Amino acid sequence: MELQFSLIRNDLIFKDTFDELDEENGEIVFKHQNNGKGGIAVIYAPNGVGKSSFAKVLESNEASESIDFRAIDEKGKEYTPESSAFHVIEDQIQRNIIKSDESQYLVGKDIKREYELKKRVGEGFANTFKGSLPDTFKKKYKVTKIKDELLKRLQIVGGQSYRYILSIVNKSQRGSNIDRTEFVSFIENPSNRSSIDTLDEELHRVCATG
Repeated sequence: MELQFSLIRNDLIFKDTFDELDEENGEIVFKHQNNGKGGIAVIYAPNGVGKSSFAKVLESNEASESIDFRAIDEKGKEYTPESSAFHVIEDQIQRNIIKSDESQYLVGKDIKREYELKKRVGEGFANTFKGSLPDTFKKKYKVTKIKDELLKRLQIVGGQSYRYILSIVNKSQRGSNIDRTEFVSFIENPSNRSSIDTLDEELHRVCATG
């Protein structure tokens, strides 16, 4: 499936030259799906060239003065925002991807490494939030649920560490609502060591009063 774009408009991003595209710079080839309906294209290019901006133009369903596109396929069918023909899927790091397992479609060594790294990072966080940290809280601090005495005491202290522990201990969340970048920054910050010391101090208080 080949689409020839004659117009791709995003006033905040693209130059006026995108208003008059030709066969040399306006063609996109989509990989046919097995069901024979439509096709799939991977948007892949260096950072900052406008991949996400282009994808947002395609997923618009109403043309305006600032957002618009026009294209025609090899059979002469026309596509505009009102056609609602494009479906854009975004992953957790806001990169535009396609439906199904993206590993089936990603090409090139660099993008394959990026996919594998993203998968390993995701698995690492899942193992940490669902396995190692809940086990540590259970074995060392006797915390298995959000109503345990230690968490009640930590709630008085408050702070980001309490909110992280609360989310990880909660079986329905297991850290799913934790921003991973912020979590890593929090752990790497030496000044947050006091939060761990506070946890140990409160544990001793609970044991002493228990």
